[in-house]
Amino acid sequence: QIVERLSDYSFLFITLTLKNCKGEDLSKTIDHLFDSWDRFSRRARIARAWKGGVRALEVTHNVDYNSKDFDTYHPHLHALVAVRKSYFNGRDYISQRDYTDMWASAARVDYVPLVHVEKCKTATAASVAEVTKYAVKDRDYILPDDWDLSISSVAVLNDALHRRRLVGWFGVFLDAREELALDDAEDGDLI
Repeated sequence: QIVERLSDYSFLFITLTLKNCKGEDLSKTIDHLFDSWDRFSRRARIARAWKGGVRALEVTHNVDYNSKDFDTYHPHLHALVAVRKSYFNGRDYISQRDYTDMWASAARVDYVPLVHVEKCKTATAASVAEVTKYAVKDRDYILPDDWDLSISSVAVLNDALHRRRLVGWFGVFLDAREELALDDAEDGDLI
């Protein structure tokens, strides 16, 4: 029954970003990112177009010694969103430019943030796993040639991510998760 209901939808992969920040600013930048998501997802056009989804936080750490952004963090959101099949040729359609403008407004930034929107074929378990697979990649904080930076990175990430809900479900995706009686990824028994 869930598969039948989800087959009524098309799906979008969406990535919403902010500028990189220093480690000491990571926690407040994540707060700002989540507040921006709340403002963004409550906009009338978004609320009308989106029928549900799952969003997840990812934090990358620039460990390229030659980069001007070396040792900065890049918190951003990935989302898999359900839209009606008529979305792409109906009044609810939102262009890439409009997504970018609405995200910049919701994030209250004075620059054009990177926003990526891509249609995906279906919301399979693999596509949900792709969105929610990790908050941080180990190669961003385990640096065998620089243990001081590794220790510093772990401390920054531990402080910034502690007690946060990194994955959020809404609409038809939340209904499906509850109907399937799936354990919570953060509080549930995942064994």
